[in-house]
Amino acid sequence: MNSTAVGVKGSDVYSGYGVKSPLVVAYTKAVRGASYEDINKWQDLILSTGANKAYEHAAVLAFQTRDIRGGKGEREAFYKMFKNLWSYDVDLVASLMKLVPEYGGWMDIMHFKSDAMTPTVLQMTMNQMILDQLLEDTAALHSGKITELSLLAKWLPREGNKYDSMAKELALYIWEKDPPGRIASNYMSSYRKRVSALNRALKTVEVLECANRWDEIDPKMVPGRAREIKMAAYLNETKYKTLRHPGNPGRMACRANFKSFFERAARGDVKINGVDSIYPHELVRKILEYSSPDEINARNALWDSMLERVRALGGLGSSVAMCDFSGSMRGLPYDVSMAMGLMIASLNMGPFKNKFMSFDSTPQWHTIPEGASLREAIYSIGDNLGQGLSTDFQKAMDLILVTLKAARVKPGDEPKNLIVITDMGFDKACSSDETSDYTGNSYRNVVKTAPWQTHIQMIRESFKRAGEEMWGASGAWTPPTIVIWNVSSSYTDDFHAKGNEEGVMMLSGWSPSLFKVLCEKGPQKITPEDAVQFQLDDIRYDPVRKVVAEWVGSGWRNL
Repeated sequence: MNSTAVGVKGSDVYSGYGVKSPLVVAYTKAVRGASYEDINKWQDLILSTGANKAYEHAAVLAFQTRDIRGGKGEREAFYKMFKNLWSYDVDLVASLMKLVPEYGGWMDIMHFKSDAMTPTVLQMTMNQMILDQLLEDTAALHSGKITELSLLAKWLPREGNKYDSMAKELALYIWEKDPPGRIASNYMSSYRKRVSALNRALKTVEVLECANRWDEIDPKMVPGRAREIKMAAYLNETKYKTLRHPGNPGRMACRANFKSFFERAARGDVKINGVDSIYPHELVRKILEYSSPDEINARNALWDSMLERVRALGGLGSSVAMCDFSGSMRGLPYDVSMAMGLMIASLNMGPFKNKFMSFDSTPQWHTIPEGASLREAIYSIGDNLGQGLSTDFQKAMDLILVTLKAARVKPGDEPKNLIVITDMGFDKACSSDETSDYTGNSYRNVVKTAPWQTHIQMIRESFKRAGEEMWGASGAWTPPTIVIWNVSSSYTDDFHAKGNEEGVMMLSGWSPSLFKVLCEKGPQKITPEDAVQFQLDDIRYDPVRKVVAEWVGSGWRNL
């Protein structure tokens, strides 16, 4: 297999095989929209190494992909990984299945149960998991320990919809396996009553909504994703932001409760939940669409909570966010790039605080006002994000060096991280006497100096050369850690570094939890392999390692 390749837009890149780390490639490709075939291919290569840790790596990577609190929070990519893993050993996956509600939720269990391709042994494992949790929740309910209830009851299937047959199957299984729990004359009636009792105790928003008890919904208790999806309903507004049910006292009381809560959250008087379940780009998209003042208060407050969470990790230091807004980023990747750029700019320290760079055909700097809310930050940019059809990363890097030179930045004060939010499809690089085939741009500071040279190699060389030109032979600027943050499944065959290349990270996904590796590892001489391994070595995934080790048959700490 060839280790180098010509990128989708002509750049010198490594192929997936040239990265020489199936783990890094599989991690990078595990983004929304990735194909089942692509995920399978690289997971298969991880497992084909035959190393003791191969199954551990494959399993932990799958759970890190799903992890809604400390990982990427991706469902579909996880489902594809997990299904491929059970083709290797269904017994291992049966043991791992018990961990799925912890890293994702009971909704994932219902997804696997509803899949006709799920092996019988896994179906039976999930049935028993559901029964065990139901018994545990019922005991907690009878003991008055409401805070110990899981969310199983919320996700259990109901009759009369597309999950009707699954509801009947589970009801019969529970009826047969738990005779003491029978509280009605037939299995379906018993199932309905048990699930309803738990949901009433949970006071899930669905129960209160269906009972038309809107005024009893506590804004603090509504899950973040449910609040985002149904915010207009809680505010009793139509899509045109007029009152939906002005004559309904319960709906108007619900509106007043949520308005008050959002106002207090915007002032910082109360914390708003949802940091674990809402992505930054979702807030940006809602702000870009028409939002009422109350919705804006809610989203500004949630954005502030997201920023505080990253600051608590240690912050980003001096970084430059470079956000790809080329034509190939249209759709959700565009929103992700904007959200991450705004977030990094707000978290940044030093001369690039409140700044980020957009790049497409013509790169440009953007500055957001100090202390700006999310809405203010978005509207300070206006319509200046382009969407030129090209991805001239070379010109963007040229502009960074022009900016550093103009500011006469001294050695040691240069940015420590370049964080590139992108789909990885960069335009072909040019030498000093060439112009771009895509844009017609010419280049002075960042130029190609070898027949085959990656963009990252060019950046390192140009930083050193530019510093020496300004400060003499002993004044070379130290190249920053270069973070290639992939947010799209479009061009994941273009790799700009090897797995063991120092000073480079490859991140992928849409979750701000990925900032943890930047906060804790950014200043170090890190490689893409180190960055991925740092995420997988988190103690959050010790339970996964333990299950795999027990399956392998040796002490899990010694694998």
